[in-house]
Formats: sequence, structure tokens, C-alpha cells
Amino acid sequence: MLQVRLVLKVSMFFSGRKKLALLKNLHLCFIFCKIKIRTYILLCHIIHYREVLMHIRQAHPLMTQEIVQFFQKYITENSDSIANREYICPDGTRAAVRRNQILVALDGDVIVAALRFYPKKSTQTISLYQFAVAKNYRGKGVLYTMLQYLGEYPIEVLCPIHASLNTYFSKTGWQHTGQFKGCNR
Repeated sequence: MLQVRLVLKVSMFFSGRKKLALLKNLHLCFIFCKIKIRTYILLCHIIHYREVLMHIRQAHPLMTQEIVQFFQKYITENSDSIANREYICPDGTRAAVRRNQILVALDGDVIVAALRFYPKKSTQTISLYQFAVAKNYRGKGVLYTMLQYLGEYPIEVLCPIHASLNTYFSKTGWQHTGQFKGCNR
């Protein structure tokens, strides 16, 4: 049986119980693969979910152009889910990277998902401005996992009332809290 040493940094956003659960899940995954883990060292925020190994982190300024291109590839201007055109402005994305308000999910060194958020200190909530997940990674809980990285704050999203994305939000358990300027909240 192959033995490996797993070095894992668990983000400060995980409670002790969640850290333990994550380690147990990884241990079970490795046992299933017939690999015995000898040592756990809690030292990169790595998520293992349905055979996808990803690294979730805040975007680094050197990734700015790659993130802009990623959003342009997966969020089209004619999408019915865009509540405000400023959400797809490349300058807004660049500014969000500078303010540490973009998370990326990496598979190796390739961006497979990105989300832009804004923490509202006055209401203790987080506004989700835009997100995109590469086609091969959809349906695997990537967005949910990335949102967990932000902590236990309520997440707010505006989506046009007739947008196709509303189906996604209702299927994944988001709560509709009202309407604002022609958008579901």
C-alpha cells in the first residue's frame, strides 16, 4: 500500500468541527483510493469534492487579466441574468482584485471558478456581484464551497425577475426575500 504525507492548511474560516470533518473526508477518499495517509499537518485551503481537487483563495493581483478573461468567457453581455451592466465591467473586476474581493478556485494553476463579492459592514452581509464556473466543473458544488470560504454571513444576490439563473437559485436552496428594481433579491 502506498503511503503519502498530506500537508493541508485549513482556512481560518473553518471551525474546529469543520476542520475535523474535512480531514475525515479526505482520509476516507484516500483510503478508497488505497492510499494510506501517515500524517496530517494543518499548515493552502484545499477542497476535495466529487473527485475534483481544488485550491480556493483570494485572487492575487498578478491574476487580474486572467480573471477578467475568465469572466468574459463565461458571462456574456446578452445574458438574461445580469442585473446591472456595471457587474460585467472589466474595470470593476480589476478594482475588486485590488480590494481583495475576488475568490478563485484553481485546479492546478488553471482558474475553474471565480466570484466577485462585496462585504457590507453596516448590515453584516455579503453581496455576490458576479460568479462564473467553467463548464466542466458545474454541478459539483463549486460555488457553494467558495461561498463557505467567506464565512457565516448572509449572502445577497440581485437577479432579474425573469432570468434563467433564478431556477439555479431555487434548486440550490436560496431564499427569495423580495424584489428590488425589477430584480429578485
